[in-house]
Amino acid sequence: MMDFHATTLAGANMTTYRGFASMPSPLLWIMAAFFLIPGLYDVVTGMRQDPLVDLMLHLTQLLVGLFLLYCAVQAYRDRRPDLASSGTTLVGYACFGMFGLSFVVKVSASAVRLFAPAA
Repeated sequence: MMDFHATTLAGANMTTYRGFASMPSPLLWIMAAFFLIPGLYDVVTGMRQDPLVDLMLHLTQLLVGLFLLYCAVQAYRDRRPDLASSGTTLVGYACFGMFGLSFVVKVSASAVRLFAPAA
């Protein structure tokens, strides 16, 4: 049985990679644009007037977009073994986890505001 790094250096196809390195390059670019552009716009326009919950959601969206942009650039440079490393995968999971947690907090805060009895 061959080592994982030996198969990737021997010119194996993308199916041997794990994590974010297994994603096709066009998908990485599309997802980076999907998260990065609205996140950047929301952070810049809402920095002073949005509540803290919204600002945290926008910042984590921007963070995910920057991570996906990094992945897309690394894939473009044919450095998929770097993307397959455990460190990069953990950073990606942390970024998406923080975004998911911020989204749940935002939805919960909105639900409390809508359905809480008026004082």
